[in-house]
Amino acid sequence: SIALVSGLLLVPLGLLLIGRPLAQLADKARRVGAGDLSGRLNIKGKDELGELAHSFNRMSSDLVRASQLRRQMTADIAHELRNPLAVIRGNLEAMLDGLYPTDAEHLTPVLEETLLLQRLVEDLRLLSLAETGQLALARAEIDIGQLLESVADGARAVADDKELALHVETPPEPLLLDGDAARLRQVLGNLVGNALRY
Repeated sequence: SIALVSGLLLVPLGLLLIGRPLAQLADKARRVGAGDLSGRLNIKGKDELGELAHSFNRMSSDLVRASQLRRQMTADIAHELRNPLAVIRGNLEAMLDGLYPTDAEHLTPVLEETLLLQRLVEDLRLLSLAETGQLALARAEIDIGQLLESVADGARAVADDKELALHVETPPEPLLLDGDAARLRQVLGNLVGNALRY
C-alpha cells in the first residue's frame, strides 16, 4: 500500500536527519575529551535533540569558564607564595653572609613568613577537599555578631600595629545562621587579614 511505502521511505530519511546531528555531537564530544573546548553544536529546535545540543553547549561553556578560573587561581597562588619565599630567602641569605645576626629580631620575620606559607598550603588542601566534595563541615547555629567579634579580636593587634581602627557593627538582636563556625572564621579571618595587609 501507499502508506507502507511512504513509511518505509520516511524511516531512512528520519535516520539521516537524526544521524547527522548525533554524528556532530559525537565528534564534538571526542574533541572535548581531547581538550578542545572551543567547539559548539549548531543544532536548533525544541525537541530532545535540540535540548541535548543546548545542554552540551552549556557544559562546554562551563568547562571553559572552569579552565580560566583554574589558570587564574594558579597564577594567584604563585603570586601569594612568591612574597613569603622572597622574604625568607632574603633574610636567610643575609644571615649566612654575616649581614644580619641570627637573633630574635631577624629570625622573627622568617618564622612569620614560614607560618604564612604553612597557612597558604593548608588553604590549598582545604580548597582541594572542597572541590572534590570531601570537606567535612561541622554545621551548627552560629551567632554572626559573636563570630565577627571573634575575628576582629584576633586581628586587632595587627590593626593597632598599623594604626587602623577595626570596628564591628551588628544589630542588637542576634543574627543566627546555620554553618561551620571554624570555616567561616577562617574565611572572614583571611578577608580581614588581607585587608589589613594591603
